[in-house]
Amino acid sequence: MADCAFSVLGHLRSDLRIGFLLIRQHFRLALTELFLSRLRHFLSRLRHFLSRLRHFLSRLRHFLSRLRHFLSRLRHFLSRLRHFLSINMVYFFFFYDPDFFGALPAIWCPTQCALCAFAELRH
Repeated sequence: MADCAFSVLGHLRSDLRIGFLLIRQHFRLALTELFLSRLRHFLSRLRHFLSRLRHFLSRLRHFLSRLRHFLSRLRHFLSRLRHFLSINMVYFFFFYDPDFFGALPAIWCPTQCALCAFAELRH
């Protein structure tokens, strides 16, 4: 009888151990699936973020390229303007005749006030 009881208890303990192992394995599997699901979601969001970052950097590169082009054209324009004004200032200083030109140098040179005063001193 005692042998039978120990045998039943042994089987019961073995069954409980198997049950606990199955439960633990089930939770481990559930946790693994949850982890993998979260990992997939994280990787999906990371891929989306990197895609948007790549798009932003592409647009930024395009903008900087256009800005560089604009500044190059502006530098060229200012260079030509400086050249134009330097030529017209030479005309203004050496060929200025108030009786003949009248107000024309005011159109030629934006700094004509100071230059007119200087030209008046020369005459």
